[in-house]
Amino acid sequence: MGSPPRTHRWLRAPALHFLLIGAVLYAFDPAARIGWGEEREPVVIAADRIEGALREIEGQTGRAATPGEVSFLIDRLIDEELLLREARARGLDRGDRSIRFRLAENVRFLGVAEDDDPAALERLALELGLDRSDPVVRRILMEKMRLLTMTAPPEEAPSEAELRSFFERTAETYRQPARVTLQHVFFAAGTRRGSLAEDAAQALAQLESADAPPPAQAWRLGDPFPPGYRVRLASRRSLETRFGTDFAEAALAAEPGRWTGPVRSAYGLHLVQVEEQRPSHLPAFESVRSTLKARLEAERGKARLQQALRELRVRYDVRVEHPAWRAG
Repeated sequence: MGSPPRTHRWLRAPALHFLLIGAVLYAFDPAARIGWGEEREPVVIAADRIEGALREIEGQTGRAATPGEVSFLIDRLIDEELLLREARARGLDRGDRSIRFRLAENVRFLGVAEDDDPAALERLALELGLDRSDPVVRRILMEKMRLLTMTAPPEEAPSEAELRSFFERTAETYRQPARVTLQHVFFAAGTRRGSLAEDAAQALAQLESADAPPPAQAWRLGDPFPPGYRVRLASRRSLETRFGTDFAEAALAAEPGRWTGPVRSAYGLHLVQVEEQRPSHLPAFESVRSTLKARLEAERGKARLQQALRELRVRYDVRVEHPAWRAG
């Protein structure tokens, strides 16, 4: 009788059978169909979708989600569907190279394409509804809509006065920590054992005497310290990470130019000489101008996004099929 017509051969692909089964299930999932039909079609977050997300949270945390976490999750799902709906309404899915590539790869994976022409692959993907069900495509569209909403036009860039006002309100977040440059003589706890404190005290006396070695040679009075004997412009956090809290406190409180110690660290004892101290200070406005501008624009972008989402919730009929949800 001959082989089936070539144009229908892709209908016999096993992978397509699984796709069609998924498409049927997808069609009956109200949450998955957001974006189809008219703009005013209700935004429905199905109960099984919420429960599935809650199970993921439980699997990650080892406990049931709190009421607050449930509300946060549902709010996030609503926001995502609203962004997706608006992205499709504005045509953000048309001509997107990332989406076209993803759809083409999906069709190739299914093995249902007659040829490898990109345009043909895209048409077939649209016929199969892959643009509506693919999670990567959905995520791309949501992110495009989110960025579009958050990005302000050039004429709304922060003014000089706004930047300076923002700097005054947030100045403490830019404060630079106190820093010190120092050298130290190290006495290893693992090798000196019972003589550790005594050896450190004798070395300190020698460093304070008239016949003290030159500063660059002071380390020879102690033991090898592979990380180095000089620390440059270190903050409290950096000193605590390297040597511990006791060392950091002693170094920051030391009088510059004098040997201090012995100071304990995780490795043993140290004699410390601070060469330079830089107190904590606020940077000049000009030095952080670009950071201020980026931060202020980001904050305004988030505010624009939240305002847009509030307006969309009024515009659309949002339905959540879960007992924990209370609209409003």
